[in-house]
Parts: sequence; structure tokens; C-alpha cells
Amino acid sequence: MLFRSVLNGDTMILLLGYGVSNRGISRFLDSINERYIIRNPSDIVSPEKYTYIVKSPGISLNDPVFELLEGKVISDLELYGMYSKNYTIVVSGTNGKTTISAMIKEMLGEEAVLCGNIGYSIGDAMVDYKNKKYFVIEASSFMLEAIDKFRPDIYVLSNISIAHTDHHGSLKNYINSKLKVLDNMDSNDSFVYLKDIKYIKNCSIKPRLISFSMNRTALITKIGDYIYYKNKRLMNVRGRRDYDVLNMMASLGVIVNINYDLKKAIKRLKKYKGMPFRGEMENKYIINDAKSTNPDATNTLLKEYNHIHLICGGYDRGIPIFLDSDVLKKIKCVYAYGDSKDIINNYFYKRNIRVFKFDNPATTKSSWLRPGTSTLASSISSFRSCLPPPSTTTTTSWPSWPRWCPPSPPPGRSEERRVGKECR
Repeated sequence: MLFRSVLNGDTMILLLGYGVSNRGISRFLDSINERYIIRNPSDIVSPEKYTYIVKSPGISLNDPVFELLEGKVISDLELYGMYSKNYTIVVSGTNGKTTISAMIKEMLGEEAVLCGNIGYSIGDAMVDYKNKKYFVIEASSFMLEAIDKFRPDIYVLSNISIAHTDHHGSLKNYINSKLKVLDNMDSNDSFVYLKDIKYIKNCSIKPRLISFSMNRTALITKIGDYIYYKNKRLMNVRGRRDYDVLNMMASLGVIVNINYDLKKAIKRLKKYKGMPFRGEMENKYIINDAKSTNPDATNTLLKEYNHIHLICGGYDRGIPIFLDSDVLKKIKCVYAYGDSKDIINNYFYKRNIRVFKFDNPATTKSSWLRPGTSTLASSISSFRSCLPPPSTTTTTSWPSWPRWCPPSPPPGRSEERRVGKECR
């Protein structure tokens, strides 16, 4: 049994919100006979007092409901730390954290469980896999903002760029949520981080530092076609995209820190197939990056391709759009949808890039680009969060359309040909 009881008989836990994370926590608390109640923020209309308030990740600490609640506000991550004695690897960052977490799990095999922001809750993992040696936890800023004493054995930070300011209230608060956990760590712990992150240069950091970067001053870097660690060659990455290489570096930074068979881990990493909707190659011309939720992630992806037709849009989170000038030069057409389509239109219009606005992102996949002429970066939720990736991403709704960039709404055939020529 790897979990310990930490509460006394007078303790009362409130699960605020009942989404995936708190449903998992309720399962765990039931399994150890701890007392708790479940409430939604809208149910609380008068002052209430609890020992711990476990908030669902999507509830902001700035929510007015906390003015009516007395008690220590924590996340499922903090509660996990209160009970668990498992070796804990936490992965966070604006982009790449899901892929890095999955790579680490792949390398550790059956000795590890992967949970957290990836969609399988920490609480569920505490019930289903309590005897696993390693807990690999993908942690969002929503989870990290509400920790107090939580201390992982290894913390991996892939990168930091502007994101989630609608939830945190400011970029400063978002950055602080990512770095807060470092205050709880000491020299027995390890911090694996992208050396290029400017926000940590002036931080006082106590854990062991394992840096990775394309910059050769990092402990883990790329030289030629190989990843090196302290001048030791680890693996060949010839032909892999730069952001894939960085993700591999971050995951290898974990393996070199623990007593694990490095050769076995690398062999498994070489077989890793990648996560769906994250720079996923649907075919030679279609790249599905539907899980991208901010400009930095999209910018990184687009650096790898030429002659780009970009689909992007969704809910407006208030994050400014910014793409590198060399990336903008490669974009031939943009298809914007959702609440942010006018914002996207204005950004690209000022840069002399043609934009088509529409309501349904699936409709653009109805006509593929003419083979040999273009790459379509299907970044369904670029710049903004959006609905889950549509199930129609590889189907053709209007097979009679010409095989080049489709405007929306569907015009007459003469207009189709005219626009197609302008976008190629």
C-alpha cells in the first residue's frame, strides 16, 4: 500500500466542481473511507467552512465563490502529494507536455502510470494503479496554481509562452503557477527544463538542474544527427522535426536522472508513434495539429513546412496572435472559424495573406490540396481553444470540389477556380 492516511476525524473535504479530476478524487477518497462532500460553485450562496477545498482545474482562483468559502484551496495534485509515497514525475509547460509525458511513460513501460491533464485523472490512477513505481503526471497551470507543499521527485518544464491569461488574470500569474513548485523542491530532487526559458534565469532554484536545448551549452543537446548528454551520444534523431527532438531531450532528461536501463528506454523511445492531433501526419499533405491552443505552438509547427494552408480559430482567449516573419512568408491561405475568426482575419489581412471565414472547421477538409503543391497545416484550435477534433478530419463532404484551397461558404464553380488559383 503506497498511500497513507493524513486526515483526522474532524477533517471535512469539499470537492468544488465535479469534472473528470474531482470524480477521480471522489473515487480515491471513497477507497480510503475519507469524508467529503461535492458542491458546484453555483450551489454555494452563503459562507461555508471546510478543512480542504479541492477545486476542479477549470475553476479560477479569482472566482467569486471563494469569497464565501473558508478553508485551504488545493488541487488534485496537492491532495495526491498529501497521500502518495510513489516516485513522482511531473511534466508541465505551455506546449509539448502531453507528448513528453507520453514519451516518459513509453520509456518506463509497465512500471509507470500516466495520468493528470492527459485525460486520465490522478484520483483514478491512485485507485487503479496505486502500486506502480512511477507516477508520471501531466500538470496544467490550473492544477499547479493551487498547490501548497506538493513536491515531485522530478519536475519537467518544456517551455513557457503566453497562454491562459483569461484564467489566471495576467501573464505574471501564469508564469508563477508554472514555477511555484520549485519552491518546494530541494537538492534531492531534479528540475529538467528548456534552457531557453527566459523567465527562470533569475530564479533561486534548489533542485538539481538538467537543462536541454538546441543550444550546445545545455547538458542535453543535439550535435549533428544525435542527441548528447554530457558529451555522451544517446540516440540518432536524423530526419525528426526540431520540436520532436526537444520533446525527446526533455523525456531523456528524466531517464538519465533515475536508476533505469538507459538502453532499454531509448529503444522504446525510438518506437514511440506520437500523440494524435499533435502535428499528426494524416497523409503527405495534411498535418493535423488540432490540440494546439496558442500561437507559439502553431508557430513552432509551421517552421517545419512550406507552402502552407492554415486552418485555425475557435474560442477567443484574448491571446495576441504572433507568428515569425519567416513563417508568415510561407502561408498561402488561412481558413478562420469560430469566435475568433474576425480577429484572425484582421491579423492576416494586414499582412497581405488571404483569409476565408466560415463556421464549421470540418468543411475545409472537404477538398484536399492538389498533390505536390501545398501542405495544409490543420491547426484546428490554433490561437484559441476549441471543440474536440472533429471526427470528419479525414473525410470528404464535397468530393466534387476542385483539389485546392476551398473558400467558404461554397461559391459557384467559376469562383472556386478563381480562388484556387489565387491561393496556390
